[in-house]
Amino acid sequence: MTEPYTVTTLTKTIKQVLTGSPELQDVLVEGEVSNLRIPASGHMFFTLKDAASQLRCVCFRFQRMKLGLEVKNGMTVLAHGRIDCYPADGSYQLYVDRVEQSGLGALALEIRKRTEQLRAEGLFDASLKRPLPRVPRRVAVITSATGAAVRDMCRVISRRAPMIGIVVIPAVVQGEGAAASLVEGLHRAQDIPGIDVILLGRGGGSFEDLVAFQDESLARTIRASRIPVVTGIGHEIDISIADFAADMMASTPSAAAELVAPVRETLLEDLTGRYFTLGRAVRNAVLARRAGLGALRLRHERTSPRHLVAEYVQDVERYRRRMEAHGRTLLRMEHHALGLYQDRFRTMNPLVRIARLHTDLADRARGLQSGMERLRTRDRTRIDRAAAVLDSLSPLRTLERGYSITLDATRGTPVLAAEDLHEGQVIETRLHRGRITSTVTAATHEDAPNEQ
Repeated sequence: MTEPYTVTTLTKTIKQVLTGSPELQDVLVEGEVSNLRIPASGHMFFTLKDAASQLRCVCFRFQRMKLGLEVKNGMTVLAHGRIDCYPADGSYQLYVDRVEQSGLGALALEIRKRTEQLRAEGLFDASLKRPLPRVPRRVAVITSATGAAVRDMCRVISRRAPMIGIVVIPAVVQGEGAAASLVEGLHRAQDIPGIDVILLGRGGGSFEDLVAFQDESLARTIRASRIPVVTGIGHEIDISIADFAADMMASTPSAAAELVAPVRETLLEDLTGRYFTLGRAVRNAVLARRAGLGALRLRHERTSPRHLVAEYVQDVERYRRRMEAHGRTLLRMEHHALGLYQDRFRTMNPLVRIARLHTDLADRARGLQSGMERLRTRDRTRIDRAAAVLDSLSPLRTLERGYSITLDATRGTPVLAAEDLHEGQVIETRLHRGRITSTVTAATHEDAPNEQ
């Protein structure tokens, strides 16, 4: 028989099993919200249930603040999180980090995936976008025939550019069959003569109302259209797959109509500017042609025999003056070179060189004499300084201050300590004036005093 679990041990084991299962750490659960509680801590506690079971859920405050959805009792939601065990009461629960409204959340995820797939195919590349005509002849408006969007777009086009023709192609813009109806409208627009731009739009609505414009076949039909397509779907915050596929998108149907219909006054101003620009260009062209004719006339005059002879006479005179100036320049250069050679010959004359050498020898002799005098003076100064130093260090100077020196009379060496003497030894004491010869009768030895 195996050892029994304690409650804590078994609860910890269950917790380890739950947290160790990867598929339970990334869970998406659909159910109805009940028993919703949000205490003062800000955490949200609720239960997800279906017809047969219930699941306890908790969403901590920092996660609840990022949900973007107000959770209420009775609401069917998709909750994402991880399964874990709460040891305090031994129950497992879903720790929620994201909540989306059921149906809408799944649809949004599907549309996001579809958008990324089409973008990866290159369906939305900027290189595929076609430019809009500056002033289209006719515009095809594909939208609901009874909605406000068709009135807004037609009114904007008629007000800004009444010369543009408008063809309304009715289509279903929401509900079942809406995407197929829009695709059919695009195909019909291709067969209408004179259509330069297609407007595809509808007014605002909920996310579900705009689902038809998220259809993949509609996006591919827009890109396959031979006529540029401009979208104006919903409000400014609404962006659909059809917007990404279109050649140009606007925030609203009215804004889309403004993109394809230039203001008449602006066109007139532009036409006036082009008229004056063309006039200036014509005038400049006439002036340029006149200048060209004048240049041809001058060229003809310059190539006439009379003009050529006059030019040749001027050229001969110019060459003559140039040759005279060149001859004078050469003569000055020869004179200058002759002066240089004369200076060089004078410099190389032996008498001049001998005089220069005598002068140089005299300068060197004076320099040598001056150097010897400086050396003599320097050596004399050094000797005097050394004599002064020796004189200041001479023992005789010490004797002048009353001191004496005791010498060994036999060896002539100074006596430094009494222990170096013995009885009967002859010593000589030298004073500042005179000497004293003595015989040692006794010598007392004393220790030298300690230096402080």
